[in-house]
Amino acid sequence: LNKKCSDVDIAKVADLVTSWEPLCPFFEISEPEKKEIQKDNDSYSMQKREMFYKWRKKLGDDATLEKLREILYKTNQTTLVQKFETKFEIHQPHLLATPFKDSNLNMYCEGGNLQESIFPVQPEVLISIYKEHSADLAAGIEATTDFANRLESASLISDDVVDRILTTLGIARIDKTTMLLKSVEKKMKEEKDPSDSFIKLCKILNRYETVKDIANTMKKRAGIIDSNHDVITHVQQKKDLRQEFNPPSHHFPEFEEASAFVVSHDYDEFDARYGEPKLKELLLWVAAQVPASWEGVGLQLDIPQAHLNAIRMKITNGGDAMNFFKDVFIEWEKAPHEDSPYCWKTILEALASPFVGQSVLANKIAATLRKRTV
Repeated sequence: LNKKCSDVDIAKVADLVTSWEPLCPFFEISEPEKKEIQKDNDSYSMQKREMFYKWRKKLGDDATLEKLREILYKTNQTTLVQKFETKFEIHQPHLLATPFKDSNLNMYCEGGNLQESIFPVQPEVLISIYKEHSADLAAGIEATTDFANRLESASLISDDVVDRILTTLGIARIDKTTMLLKSVEKKMKEEKDPSDSFIKLCKILNRYETVKDIANTMKKRAGIIDSNHDVITHVQQKKDLRQEFNPPSHHFPEFEEASAFVVSHDYDEFDARYGEPKLKELLLWVAAQVPASWEGVGLQLDIPQAHLNAIRMKITNGGDAMNFFKDVFIEWEKAPHEDSPYCWKTILEALASPFVGQSVLANKIAATLRKRTV
């Protein structure tokens, strides 16, 4: 361990690193040097090696495997350290295995395990940890709308960003979730201390069984003990359309119990009193809730079957039900049938019709509209 790192050693270590840029501060690589590495090396693998080469050149004979191991410990990337020790068959305890206080990292370790941490790692490392798990998070989070609302309520993304992402058509659920996660990443990069945002995000992720383990892994790798932060136990009341009308899935009790609503097909009051529907409202309140019902709703709005078939075959719609619904609503607004005027009453009656069978959803929308006019 006390011998100078060879080219072979560096190649082995570089192969273990997923993202080298966040490690630069730990290996005393300046921003100009980082840009030089990126400019001179097209291959990402070579960029990783070049970072270690520059570090070795600066330290000379002191650039030993033991020194390298010590630096990796300070990054607090547990997985990387474990891979390093396995690769080089290191079994003896590291100096961090004894209790010590490091004023620079502001953390206390005992037995090699982090016990307390206010700001345990550099911002770049926090973001790197987050990026490494982003793909798995995007694949695991199924309640995209609920997730977006919680991110906004925690001030991790803005209302405008949420609306733009959720109302964009032709994008798969996983891609929308990825966009939300990218927006959080952007915010964290802009913060001098992203640890608070990191903790808030992990607490939100802990609410979803499918990604709870990932969230705990992220916190463990970051060494964050967040006992001083309040757990986000509910989404704050929002006045925007998305919060007024939550999706009918993912454990919303008011949708699970139809008795919570008075099932009624009398929607005459919605003829003109509540104004004309906006496309944004129709997409969020109707299309996003029952995407598979687009054709049935279209027929109830008196859209000719031939037009519906054309919408289904339209290449730019890409087989996406949300795109189908959008075209249905646009056609309905532009040329409403005399028996299906463009108003809330028509769409509510269409949803509540036996053909579509969404009376509970219709009553939920009706209740939301009444509440909005109070």
